[in-house]
Amino acid sequence: MRNFAIHQGYGTSSSQLIFILLSIFLFSVACRSDQKPSIKEGVIWHEIYTDYTSSFGYINAIKFEDDSIYEFDALKGFMAIGTYEFRGDSLDINYGTEPWVVAIQVSGDSLKLTDSVGEYLYIQDGLRYNPSLSFSKIVLETGGCYGECAEFTAVFTKTGAFNYDGREFSTLKGKHSYELTPEQLLSIDSLYKRSFYDRFDENIYYGSADGWEMELIVQKNGETKRIRGTYYSFPYPLFLLVDNLVSIVDRKISESKNKDQPD
Repeated sequence: MRNFAIHQGYGTSSSQLIFILLSIFLFSVACRSDQKPSIKEGVIWHEIYTDYTSSFGYINAIKFEDDSIYEFDALKGFMAIGTYEFRGDSLDINYGTEPWVVAIQVSGDSLKLTDSVGEYLYIQDGLRYNPSLSFSKIVLETGGCYGECAEFTAVFTKTGAFNYDGREFSTLKGKHSYELTPEQLLSIDSLYKRSFYDRFDENIYYGSADGWEMELIVQKNGETKRIRGTYYSFPYPLFLLVDNLVSIVDRKISESKNKDQPD
């Protein structure tokens, strides 16, 4: 026997069915829009790519904590730049008179922010140690700036050798050879393994117009990769490595000059 309930008013008409399905769909969309992206508080996100490389608006490390967003400053560390609020898949960052609205997307260890200017891709700090990263030679090549910045080439090898060639504005000029201490070699290796070096794009210049020009060159397994930028504009994990190399150079130069001083 056929069921005529729908025609007799005891069932659901086609228009009612469409209305119910549409309501369910809209409800599910609303529920999804209320869900916040999965961002752990206190985790540092390091920038590994941006298509907007001007020093203005360039944020190379951020973290979200206690409803505030923190930006890394090479001189002062992490500083709060404002508060943030999730709006579905967008993020309102209030740090001035007008909020900075960005689309936010979290996928695994990656975070992508997109605004009207460009895209910014970050990677999670907690996953950054990569024991498989190794090097046979790391070269730090420095250039000029709007001022008197030291120009030199510093070569560090995995065997602990350190060769230095000082040029314009260097306090120690010419070629010199040194040996790294075990602690110095360990610090270089450790920071390199935490640098995301294999994730950075060689075609991007991580720098500002008036900064101290640098090129970081890593050789491993017969391959060479070069990252160019300026001292304080390198992304956070690279800055830590570069800053350590510069500190070792300064220390070796100071030790060398002290040895040359008459008693």
